[in-house]
Amino acid sequence: MEEPSSAFLDDEAFLAEVTEFLSDCNACDEIKDGDTTAAGDESLLLASHQLLAEIDAPQDQGTPTKENQSPGHKKYSVSFDKMREIRNTQAAIRRQRYRQKLKNEKETLAQQESELSRELAKLQAAQEEVGASQARRLTLGTWRAIAARQRERRVEAEQKQKLLRAEVVGRSRMIEQMNLLLQDTCRLQQLLACETMPRSGEINGAELFKTFLQEMDGLYAQTNDVLHGLVYKSSVPAAYDLKPKWKDGTMYFDSADRMEFPYAFEEAEDAMTTILMSDPNACLQNASVMESKVTVTMKYHLKYRLTQGKSVDFVIYGAGKKYKENDRLVYLWRGLTEGQGEFDGLQSDETTWIVVRPSRGVETSTILECYSRIVPVNIGMKSTGNNNVEMFVKIVAESGEKESKEMMKMMESLMLNDRNCVFDN
Repeated sequence: MEEPSSAFLDDEAFLAEVTEFLSDCNACDEIKDGDTTAAGDESLLLASHQLLAEIDAPQDQGTPTKENQSPGHKKYSVSFDKMREIRNTQAAIRRQRYRQKLKNEKETLAQQESELSRELAKLQAAQEEVGASQARRLTLGTWRAIAARQRERRVEAEQKQKLLRAEVVGRSRMIEQMNLLLQDTCRLQQLLACETMPRSGEINGAELFKTFLQEMDGLYAQTNDVLHGLVYKSSVPAAYDLKPKWKDGTMYFDSADRMEFPYAFEEAEDAMTTILMSDPNACLQNASVMESKVTVTMKYHLKYRLTQGKSVDFVIYGAGKKYKENDRLVYLWRGLTEGQGEFDGLQSDETTWIVVRPSRGVETSTILECYSRIVPVNIGMKSTGNNNVEMFVKIVAESGEKESKEMMKMMESLMLNDRNCVFDN
């Protein structure tokens, strides 16, 4: 009877120790935070395993039968089942925490993957932008070099075009002059002589010149109205193709011509002023713009051949005045032609507007626009047919055409003389 009591006492002591141990574990759990760490769970599980191992060892060495088992052994068996339940519960808690840990780690990895993917996309975009920027710089440099080269070629082509244009204008003018010279040789041979008469003793022309000069300002005020709407014929020199017209029962002849010179406006202005406003008896090569006047008057004699061995004379009175504007130069000419011999008593009253302005399209070019209006007047003749009037106007037109050609020659001579002086200096 002593052995069962001793074993029972040992079991009682052992259970007391287990109970005390579990109480200590519960006390530690109450002190700690509700969410224990994985390390505490592992230590608790290890202690439980050690406890079960100690309990299972005596049972394997000598296990009493059911008849011999005491109430203490039954109590121990119940405690053992409770310990197994505790162990299973702890294992379930551990598995649940492990699954939660895996879930948290998976979410963390997914979040890190998303962040790293975004960062990678940013880095790739930045790298692509750097590559594109380098490519653009290379392309831009290439295009700049190409554009600079094309600009140089364009400047060279424009300069060459200007030179070729000036050469074409010069040669076309020379060809046209030669053509006109060949076509009009016979006709111009009829104009035998044109000489300036001395001014001394010209008492009969003084009042006429005075009247002409008094009319200049009024005619200058009409310049824009007269030239507006005219249809010009481009010709070098002026053709003076006078056409008969009627206005208020009066017959008159007019002609509108336009000429273009391959000279700058300042050069052409100086040359035209020297030619039109200088003393007609002076040498034009030695004349200058400073010596030219604002007004000029002249009287000259014209001799024209009608048929073989027959000619007629004309006396021409003329006055001119210059008006300088900001963008153009205006010359006014008033003339009176008196017929002699067969055309005695037949006169022509001439008014001419000459406008010199720079060309709008080409910088080194000058435009000369000329409008002439001639009104034939019959004084002292009993009968004058249309043939005589047309012949008279034809002679006046040919005289003006010859003057235009001489003016062109003098202008080219002056321009060449000025350029030679510049080259010599």
